[in-house]
Amino acid sequence: QRTIFIEREKRTEVNNQRQEMQDRIRGGDSLILFPEGTTGTGGRVLPFQSSLFGVTENYIHPMTDDEGRPLDLMVQPVSIIYKRINCMPTNRSNRSCVAWYGDMNIGEHFRKFLNLQNVEVEVHFHEPVSRNLFKTRKELSAYCHRTIEKKVEQRLRRCDD
Repeated sequence: QRTIFIEREKRTEVNNQRQEMQDRIRGGDSLILFPEGTTGTGGRVLPFQSSLFGVTENYIHPMTDDEGRPLDLMVQPVSIIYKRINCMPTNRSNRSCVAWYGDMNIGEHFRKFLNLQNVEVEVHFHEPVSRNLFKTRKELSAYCHRTIEKKVEQRLRRCDD
């Protein structure tokens, strides 16, 4: 695992972090971004930090197609939905068993999480899209947010009923 920790508070580090992410992509790595940039209750998809999508701007893929054109950089939105906790449907009252947020102590939360009998998670891999379909990182970010939000809201409505 080669995690890149994003330090949003240090504006001076933004360019270095972006460069490291671009270097990883050029090296053939896939990146997994959590563009909300914070933790939440899991009751809704929080706004995305479009700056994280800046890594895709001005990117030229090192590999080419049969005609010598650079390949498109593909972005794949992913929705993560906690469906059941201890065999009970996930709802507003039990969602905090899996969501870490606010001033929760991470160690205590993790200990409680490990004591759960079971957690059923649905991971939905949406269709990958070419970065080239979007004029700006903000458009790409908005598309990914809408795609993920639609699936999460659909599943949460089922779980909260």
